[in-house]
Amino acid sequence: GGAEAGDHPHGNGGYFNFMPGEMYVGGGMWMPERERLDAFRRALVDEPDRVAAAIDDPAFVAAFGGVNSHEMYKRVPPGWPADHPRADLFRWKDVVFGRRISDDDVCSPNLPDQLTEAYVAALPVFRFLETLG
Repeated sequence: GGAEAGDHPHGNGGYFNFMPGEMYVGGGMWMPERERLDAFRRALVDEPDRVAAAIDDPAFVAAFGGVNSHEMYKRVPPGWPADHPRADLFRWKDVVFGRRISDDDVCSPNLPDQLTEAYVAALPVFRFLETLG
């Protein structure tokens, strides 16, 4: 069976959307449970260099433009430092990344290689997110 509304089956992973006009490759930690999101926030406080090494990795940024969130809180949640150099990341409700793929690229025999290159570039982020529990 599938997940019911309200369940949180989401974890780390890659995503390939294959719909006309909406084709993209991406991944991350989409709609995580609170504990996992708090683990990301704790890492920002306790290990900012480790977080930066993953999400600011030059190959990853070149491939995806960096990480983002599909939804954000208006303010840094209580208990987290609003004056942190990367305070905007505390407002995130998830940690995701992606990029569009053109229709021509999707139909290309090179698509598997393009997806492989994208996910190889994302390895630092995948590996970091996997350490969050």
